[in-house]
Amino acid sequence: MYSYSASLTPYFCALQALFLIANFSIFKSLLNPAVLNACVWFIFPFIHLTLNHNLIPISDFASFIIFSSSIVFTLGVITAKKIHSPNPAKPMQPSKNLISFFGGVSALCVVPYYLRARELASHGTTGSFMVDLRISLNNPNFNESFGLLAYAGPISFAAFFLTIANESIRIRSWLFFGTLVLAVFYAGISTGRTFIFMLLITSVSLLYFRRPQYFTVKLVVFAVVLLAGIFWIVGTLMGKLGDGNISSAEVIHVYLLGGLSAFSSSLENLSNYTYGSNSFRIFFAVAGRIGFDVPITDLVKGYAYIPYPTNVYTVFMPYIEDFGVLYLLISLGLISFFIGLLYYNAINGHTRSAVMYSLFCYAILTQWFQDQFASLATTWIIFFLLVSASLIRLKR
Repeated sequence: MYSYSASLTPYFCALQALFLIANFSIFKSLLNPAVLNACVWFIFPFIHLTLNHNLIPISDFASFIIFSSSIVFTLGVITAKKIHSPNPAKPMQPSKNLISFFGGVSALCVVPYYLRARELASHGTTGSFMVDLRISLNNPNFNESFGLLAYAGPISFAAFFLTIANESIRIRSWLFFGTLVLAVFYAGISTGRTFIFMLLITSVSLLYFRRPQYFTVKLVVFAVVLLAGIFWIVGTLMGKLGDGNISSAEVIHVYLLGGLSAFSSSLENLSNYTYGSNSFRIFFAVAGRIGFDVPITDLVKGYAYIPYPTNVYTVFMPYIEDFGVLYLLISLGLISFFIGLLYYNAINGHTRSAVMYSLFCYAILTQWFQDQFASLATTWIIFFLLVSASLIRLKR
């Protein structure tokens, strides 16, 4: 069924457990990016190794890459900590007026967004609105999209995150409730779990930095249970939780662990490099928009069979496809250094860094699934601009 060796994977998993303990001993915080990263790369390979499933195993080479990337990621965060200057944050917070403006813009787009979604879904054949919409949006031969309305989702998310970041806005206020409802609407109609997970993970992380009185063990447990519930509900609505050929348990195995198996399998079949078409996709996309004839890589990848079909390959594969393993490690080192700077600014009270780091917590915690660093570059830029535009200096 597979041709590679997986005999050393248990030992790499044990090393990863020790590395997680070492990271927590060094950084003393579960919200530190190095600790979060080490958690991800211990938990999911451990589940893959110990759970009874039919997926192909993680190869020794893949395990080596996972462990090496964890070391590099931690070194990037340590470097950020060493050079970070702990200057006190300037007293800034998001403007209520701009939060209301962002919320108003996304509210005005609700009806046209929904109507456009209905129009896109009408081209499907399954009879399910959510399934047909997802098929239409992911079909490379169907040249239709939300157009400018697509920006309403990130704007609604930014409004809600900024509401959390503004400590003067009460949790029970109409502004808080209204921006939450709008963000949930756009996350729900996105047809996938990506934006739902982003909404929940970022919100919980941001509470830690801006409203620590609400960040409790109960909240974290509730968030984990809610994520599992959302995973199940959306999967049911999308018709992905089992049919006559595959059981619900097998579908869950594929979703939780399939990326690791697909990554291992694809390493064995890697032939030619794609020379930046994945990690620099944003520049190819911009060049294509202004008239250059350049190939633009699809964000939705082709399927691998493990033996069930899956099209997610963890965070690693796009970078390895571009220039190889060394490029992956260099990229993750630079990414972790940048995220580390955001984290240390955030814990020193910098509002912009707190919001942006909370967003990157989502990217860190979903690495086992797919890359969200370079792949969502446009989204990160939009959030950065919206957050930066909203900040105002407080009077001392």
